[in-house]
Amino acid sequence: MSFFYEPGNLRQGPIPDQQGQQRPLPTSIRMIHLILKGKPISTNLAYRFTCRGRFASMYMEGKAKALKEDYAYQAKQQHKKPPLEEDLSIGLKIYHKDKRKHDIDNYCKLVFDALNGILWKDDNQIIELIIQKYIDKEKPRLEIIVN
Repeated sequence: MSFFYEPGNLRQGPIPDQQGQQRPLPTSIRMIHLILKGKPISTNLAYRFTCRGRFASMYMEGKAKALKEDYAYQAKQQHKKPPLEEDLSIGLKIYHKDKRKHDIDNYCKLVFDALNGILWKDDNQIIELIIQKYIDKEKPRLEIIVN
């Protein structure tokens, strides 16, 4: 399966922005590739709910909080430029340790929140997202590609 940013596989023509207006493709293709080491954690495992009286509240598990901080640290080491401000197309490659069933849509929130203010100003700038999952028993990780 080819990935959207590979040579010869780039979209042709204008792309709609968040307001639906057509904007041309950039003349120079920018690509940022980050590799974030560590076993990816699903949003379902990262957040927990608790009830205090009649009110429910959500909190982040300690392990997930540590991984989010580690992802932010790794991203700062790899991306030393100011955060991007324009609309973004993102590729996310998820490398799991095993072949268990993993819902790929549950792995975005933690990493995208970790990259807020580092790679982009806010993850609401993402207008296109392509997610792929792989198995790598030796090096579980996330790879983020920004076009």
